[in-house]
Order: sequence, then structure tokens, then C-alpha cells
Amino acid sequence: MQAGTSLRTADGFFYPGPRPLADRNTPFLAANLAAQMTPALAAGVETSATDAGLTVRAAYLNWAWGPVDGWIGRRPIGLGTGPRDGIVLNERTSFNGTGVALREGVKIPVLGRLYADISAARLRRSGTVRHPWFHATRLTISPQNSLAIGLNRAAIFGGDDENEITPARIALMLLGFPDVSGKDSDFENQVASIELLWRTAVRGWPLALHTEYGADDSGFAFLHVPAMIAGVELVAVPGAPHLGVGVEAVYFSRRCCTYPPWYRHGALADGWTDRGGLLGHPLGGDGTELAMTVEWIPTRQNGVASLRLYERHRGVDNLFAPNRAGNSVGGELSVVMPWRRFRFEVRADGERWEGERAGGLRVFGSRSF
Repeated sequence: MQAGTSLRTADGFFYPGPRPLADRNTPFLAANLAAQMTPALAAGVETSATDAGLTVRAAYLNWAWGPVDGWIGRRPIGLGTGPRDGIVLNERTSFNGTGVALREGVKIPVLGRLYADISAARLRRSGTVRHPWFHATRLTISPQNSLAIGLNRAAIFGGDDENEITPARIALMLLGFPDVSGKDSDFENQVASIELLWRTAVRGWPLALHTEYGADDSGFAFLHVPAMIAGVELVAVPGAPHLGVGVEAVYFSRRCCTYPPWYRHGALADGWTDRGGLLGHPLGGDGTELAMTVEWIPTRQNGVASLRLYERHRGVDNLFAPNRAGNSVGGELSVVMPWRRFRFEVRADGERWEGERAGGLRVFGSRSF
């Protein structure tokens, strides 16, 4: 998605939009290789082949030192409590960078355990800005085993001339000052959210409830133009303990007042993307989604099969506009089959709207040493 269509807000800011994405129905073959070289050092590589050629989706080194885990190389950066798409980030786009995490967490009085995950990466460009940086942070507070509260924040930052990167501007960005002396809001494009995961039981039915509430950039956007995700899952259906079902609703506010559309920013003109790859939710920042998920887990050792069906409505301000505005239906099927030290996964997905469609078949294979 490159700069193409344009858009001007009520207060005069100019936002060049990304080009529409092309339709695709592409077979996709991927191979993963993981090696545990020492108890504290591991490496992983993932390659994929399509009709566009062979690419390396991930090539990274993991290390552990006491309570801290780290990585360096190329890999996706996911924030959230599971594999679902979040407001801030999905788990499909890969980054070249590094990160550290407190996987086991630390004990905090009253609050319970605190977990942290911090990453930094370099992007190729965004609009006219070459080689901007990318930063993602997740803090998770768990007062008890059944409750987790997550704080997510990510930003693309850096600019030319008067907005070049300096330690002072980075500090002001991290502290949440969008437009102050020494730094204006064109320095960064950021998205933040708070989410909650709660596992409970109602009349003996095990439930998992999740919700996420997010804002694009800062100011009072979280009040006027928020995005929200809410869902509930019946973890084990009575009489079929290996079967789980869930529903989820997603909503992105339409732009209003002086706020720009979701996932867009003036100086960083490619918006919330990296070389055409959307970083956030598939709605593209404008619209609604209703989804249902069915999951089958025969045993913990014998894999899992899941089916997700959804109905979407993308508004005219979504990042795929104009060719993906309107109603669509789609689904995703995933089957994971472990065998000894191998792991195989087949994914099929498709989305259809007003005579057009996109999707593909993906086959993954991995081997651990």
C-alpha cells in the first residue's frame, strides 16, 4: 500500500492514503526450522514460497538470561492474549529488530505479577520518511491466575529535517506528549489499547471473556474515536469437553471532529503499514465485524482444529479503500498436527465482497532439534 488517494481533515491536515490491495488467491508453502543449541540459546528460521518467489518471514536468535528472555533478527511481533487480531498489532507482519521480555513476570505488591515485553525494529520507509523506527510495548498485570490486564502501545517514529530522531523527542514520545515545544505530532504515529482477559465459570460452564479498548494517537481520541473488541468463549461445551465455541464483535469509530482516520498519519504517509503489510486489525481502521469460532482439541498431544467465520463491514476510511469498502463474508480454517518432533499446520482462508475475493491456502511444516 503506497501513497495514492488523498484525504483532508477539517483542520486542514493532508493525509495521503495507501493504494488499494490487489485481489489474490495464492497457494502458500512455508517451512519452519527451530534448533535448541543450549538451554539458554535457540534459533529459528521460517521461509515461504508463493508465485511471487521465495521469502524469509523469520530468522532469529532467542536467548535467556535469568528472568529475561530476548530475541534478535526478523520475526513477527504480536501483542495480546492470543492468536486473534488485535487493535494495535496482528501477528502476521514480520519486523527486523530486537526485543526483551519478562516471561515469568515479577511479583508486585497488591497488583500480583507483572509481565513485560518490549521490542524495537527498523522499517524501510513510510511515505517520504526513510528508515523510520518501530517500537512496541506490552505490560500485563495479573492480580490472580484467572485475570490478566494488558496495556499495549506501538509507534512508528522518526522524520526528516526538523523532526529527526533525538533522545529528547523519543523521551517525549514515550511519556505521551504529542505536540510540545521541541516535538510535534508528526514525529510519530502511535496506537495504544488496554485489554482484559477473565476466565470464570457460570453454572459450571467454563467461560473466557476478553475485551480490548484502543485509541489511535493521543489527546482525547480514546473518548471520541475509540476502537473496541469484545468476545466470549465457552471453553468446553457440556457433553463435549474437547469442543469450544466463541463469538466476538469488533468496532472502529468513524472519524470525526479534527481527528484523522484510524491508522493514518500525515508525515508518516504509509499509515499503519510496513511495505504494504497492515500492522493492525484486518478491518483497516473503519468498520465492524461479527465472528464465530469453533475449536476442537482432542488431546493436548494430538493437535487442534479451529474454524472461524465472520461478517465484516468496512467503512470508506479503511486502509484498503476504495476497493474493500462495504460488506464482506469470510472464514479461516486451521488444522495443527504434531508428530514426534515435527509439527504440521494447514491454513485456508478466504474473504468475498461484491464480486471480489481474496485468500489462499497455506501449508506449514516445522522441525525442532
